[in-house]
Amino acid sequence: MDQVQQFNAPDTWNGTWKMDSQAYLDIRQLRASSGTTVRSARTTAIMGSPDESTYNFRALSWQRDASDGQPTCIDLAFEPRVGPSDVADIQPVAADSTASGIQITTRKGKQIRLYWAPDADGQTDFSDGTRLCGTLAASINGEIASCDSTSIYHSGQQHALASATRRATVTSVDEANCSVEVEGVDEIAPGMRMRTAPRGRNYRIERAEQMDGSCWRLTLDVTTLLGRGRIASVRGKTVELDFCIMARTGYLHDAHLRTIGGKAARIQSAYNPDHEHTTVELYTPLEDLAPGQWLEATDCLPGDGVLLNTIQ
Repeated sequence: MDQVQQFNAPDTWNGTWKMDSQAYLDIRQLRASSGTTVRSARTTAIMGSPDESTYNFRALSWQRDASDGQPTCIDLAFEPRVGPSDVADIQPVAADSTASGIQITTRKGKQIRLYWAPDADGQTDFSDGTRLCGTLAASINGEIASCDSTSIYHSGQQHALASATRRATVTSVDEANCSVEVEGVDEIAPGMRMRTAPRGRNYRIERAEQMDGSCWRLTLDVTTLLGRGRIASVRGKTVELDFCIMARTGYLHDAHLRTIGGKAARIQSAYNPDHEHTTVELYTPLEDLAPGQWLEATDCLPGDGVLLNTIQ
């Protein structure tokens, strides 16, 4: 990255990346916390010189001094498109704290409203009069869809929602067959989502078999195994693997690093120093590790909590 520019950007603005003669990506900033700085830089592929790269775009970054102890909130809307935009109008819907909403009108007249309250503890009030008890809801031409919510008051009507979060505990994991066993819930159905805590990785439940009382065997759409590799080196809590397990976007943060014998420790952070290695920093060291040993990164283990949601 080079050619860095800093913008004295307002709270709301919009822009467009032109991908080719017909493809575009529109971006709209709808809200930004006070003191947020926006920068742009030329971004190219890592091979060759920037002028030789076929991947060459202006990247954006946001930065804010959070020493005031207040949460940083930046609301962005993206529209990938080929040809003209489908969006006629897009407006923010204000709310308290970290909650936010958005109102979208398409050129064909469809009305979409999204309400999000990630830190909700009870009811969240929005500036258009909507009141949400839960985390996420949408109104599409007046029809309500929700996740992790119990009720919403919207457009003068109260809607009861059956998408509240249920909590369960993992008792067994079968990564080869994409399944886990959990306990602590009375009812689970295919189509529900399972989310690992605290990581938040999301799985679709393809099959749910009740074993005994509140114990269930769940078949998931993908395995909870994230990757494996042999130890290249160990330095206290730092372990380097001889295989590249993707570590971008926090993919391995708070996952487990496990030996073949079943010993495990949580991963504090991870990165890929090159295309052939993964460097992992653990919260606590794993004992008796040596170069050449196989280790596995996995999303959940027995004893972990998971969250179950119905999408309504």
